[in-house]
Amino acid sequence: MSLFQDVRYFLPSSFPEDRATELRLGLDKNGAVAVDSMNGATHIITNTNRFESWQEVGDAVAVVTDLWVDRSLTMGKLQRTANYSPDPTFLFSGVVACSADLSPADAETLSAGITALGGQWRLGMTRDVTHLFAVSCSSDKYKTAMEYQEVTRINIILPHWFDDVVRLGMGSLDTAIYQWPDPAYLKDTQQNTLDDAKKIRKLDPDKKVLYKTALLRPDSDISGIPVKNVWEGRRVLLSTNLELSEGRREAVEQSIHMAQGTVMDYRSNNGDGDEEEESTNVELCDVYVTRFRSGKAYFKAVRAGKTIGTLAWVFNVQATGTLSRPVDQLLHYPIPRKPVEGFSSHIITITNYTGETRDYLKKLIDAMGASFTANMSGANTVVIAAYQTGVKVTKAQAWSIPVVNHTWLEDCFIKWRNLTVGLEKYIGFAPNMDFSQLLGRRGVG
Repeated sequence: MSLFQDVRYFLPSSFPEDRATELRLGLDKNGAVAVDSMNGATHIITNTNRFESWQEVGDAVAVVTDLWVDRSLTMGKLQRTANYSPDPTFLFSGVVACSADLSPADAETLSAGITALGGQWRLGMTRDVTHLFAVSCSSDKYKTAMEYQEVTRINIILPHWFDDVVRLGMGSLDTAIYQWPDPAYLKDTQQNTLDDAKKIRKLDPDKKVLYKTALLRPDSDISGIPVKNVWEGRRVLLSTNLELSEGRREAVEQSIHMAQGTVMDYRSNNGDGDEEEESTNVELCDVYVTRFRSGKAYFKAVRAGKTIGTLAWVFNVQATGTLSRPVDQLLHYPIPRKPVEGFSSHIITITNYTGETRDYLKKLIDAMGASFTANMSGANTVVIAAYQTGVKVTKAQAWSIPVVNHTWLEDCFIKWRNLTVGLEKYIGFAPNMDFSQLLGRRGVG
């Protein structure tokens, strides 16, 4: 009997091609059957909860992350689909946890939190455990897990990882600084460790493309941005509010054509279009590209379930060849037309973020209507820091200026509100955690 013999699966277009190929190979070799549309699927395997046409999925269809496939193959047994939800609010989706030596009260807290947020808890060290929480290296469970770690790939970590995942609302939080046998979280070497890491910090290729495309302006030269076949004949409508010059619009349209997309034409206003024609055309498009969450065309597109994104998103999907979902990145989805109320009173400076990460934060600051200063003075209202050391942090503490991590800025952007800085989520800095490594992981959905 094949592992996936009763599975008819559909893979949305949001996967990178190499990952999609890997999944198909594992599924097909073990009895699953690929289907061309969601209508015939028993399982939709996805890396986002807002995949194309997600609104049309029936209640009987299981929607799971690709981790469900990996874990089913590893265990040789189909895993419960309910524990592999792509919903980002289920922070512990795919986690199977166990305690090595926590107190009964702490174990109960972690058990309740993990199961409530999509994960599973085991009383014993069963074969399917993915995360073992330990406060020391002396327990039998710890020793057994460490002995077989190369085979099982189990994460043997401090319980502080659970605390920080919940505090930051980030299920993708890396376990590295919490990992036994030598957790960096417990070391008092933050300044030297993080400063040294900053000198050799390198972005992975996808993150580099994300930042590069997000920082492009409507008048930027896009000739050096690679273009891959990603649209597969989809009809793309460019909003009139993009305010592209004639030459720039031609370059954008040409790049979409090169990526196998069809750009919808305007006939009114000498080919530049107007609001009424845009509202009519949006009914016929597959993809609507706009700057703002406003206007008749935008609300029509929302009601019709169209894919809605920004030019930064267009450049990103064409450069990567992956039709990612716009809501999965902050600058890939349109923003409200009005700046954040009260945000113009902020004068913000940044420290311990460098290069593209620094520029990305500046883009968020500008979009919401605040001012950025490269140098720090007593006029600054907020300091955004990747970690809580350095000259600017010292000055801020002396001058009673709040020092926050970038999740404050992201939350302000997501909620489009001027949020208080005085929450533990924003002012708390885990030892030896570099927040710049967590940037670019959040979306608006």
